[in-house]
Amino acid sequence: MRKVLRWAVVVALAGFAALGGASWFAARHLTVDRLVAEAEKEINSRVQIGSMEVSLFQVPARIVLRDVILAPRDGQEAKPYPERAPLAGGPVEVKEVRLAVSLAQLLARRIDIREFAFEEPRLGIVLDEEGNNSLDELLRSPGGGKSGKSGVPAAPPGGGGESLNVYQQGFLARIDGVRSTGGEVDLEIAKTRLRLLLHDVDVRLDAIEVDPAALAETNAARLSLAGRLEVRSTKRDLLYGRLDFDGPARVKLFNPATGDLDPEVSADLALGEESYLNAEIPVVRKAWKAVQLLEKLGVKVDDLPPRADFGRSRSLAVHYFADRFTLEKPISLWFDDWELAVVDGTWIQTESDQHAGSAELVASERLSNGFRSKIGEGLSYLPKEIYPEVLGMVEGELLRDGRLVVEIASAGDLSDPDVSALNMVPDVGDLVKAAAGRVSGGQLEELAEGLLKKLLGGD
Repeated sequence: MRKVLRWAVVVALAGFAALGGASWFAARHLTVDRLVAEAEKEINSRVQIGSMEVSLFQVPARIVLRDVILAPRDGQEAKPYPERAPLAGGPVEVKEVRLAVSLAQLLARRIDIREFAFEEPRLGIVLDEEGNNSLDELLRSPGGGKSGKSGVPAAPPGGGGESLNVYQQGFLARIDGVRSTGGEVDLEIAKTRLRLLLHDVDVRLDAIEVDPAALAETNAARLSLAGRLEVRSTKRDLLYGRLDFDGPARVKLFNPATGDLDPEVSADLALGEESYLNAEIPVVRKAWKAVQLLEKLGVKVDDLPPRADFGRSRSLAVHYFADRFTLEKPISLWFDDWELAVVDGTWIQTESDQHAGSAELVASERLSNGFRSKIGEGLSYLPKEIYPEVLGMVEGELLRDGRLVVEIASAGDLSDPDVSALNMVPDVGDLVKAAAGRVSGGQLEELAEGLLKKLLGGD
């Protein structure tokens, strides 16, 4: 028994000594210089790390990186790291990165990350006129694509070289407890002349497992998002709106077909009380013009209120993939007593400035009452036998719960949309014919339809 105990103590001491030796080895050889060199072999960036702490004498092992900067290559990366001119900033900056990994899994050539935290990351992104993302150049492999590593598929045609590619990197990884706090994103979309500013962004991601050999099954996770989005016009220096958001989302990080980093996100976000949109958004201004033709009836259309608040559910359900945002649930905007309800399925393609969708503009109670009165006057010449029925059918097409509802379609360039009203001129002739029944009323139908179209500004 004494021999067995002594043997066990010796083995334990040897194990602790080996782990201590590994920590000492890492402290000497896992340096900032070496880490930067390895990073610059994998991505087409110049990398700068202010300081690093490594501790392998604890479970899990931990690495802390501070003041990390990624910037375009400028020739300095050819110099020894201590001799480089320091970077003052770059498109990617992170105040602190904390990483906790399993040593046992690392020895088995598997990345098992127990903690992955980013403190105050800052991203500056530009989508140029052709839709190219400025970060793609930083994250692609140096010199273009590589063949797949042993045991994993090679990147298929069309994949790899454009961004971080899971098939090229060939890693098998499990990541727990990913989070980012205090993030800032500055995204400029050149074609639409929009600037999206994200402030105080917090992201928390649950466990995600990525296996290049089974990417479709090991590439999904749940996350929570919170922050504030400001939408600005770079053309007019105008704040288009603000969205304070908080809620869950589902995410896939890599495109299974190509292996490229190509996030697909479905989010259902609650919107804060301070969220609003400015009425100067081009789509809203053109939709308002479609309603102004009611002034031909003598119905006064008020000036567009300066801002819209989110009504009803105060939520935003949106799907993002391949640079396209698609609305998954309708959203409601209130301009004083007017409502603009944007229908689900409406989409925006960020890199091309294209969009398509539909909405319903619900007029104020005052305008709706005035409109109903004018329609009644316009049909007052009809025989009393059919007048109530025809009036009811016209109102049924144009009114809902006593409010005028204008169906809006919008498509084309988001900055100069093609907006049309779909239901402003009903087919009164058909309505009169249906109401008149066997009564011959061809002349009456023609007169009724012509008068109402004239009143509503139709041809």
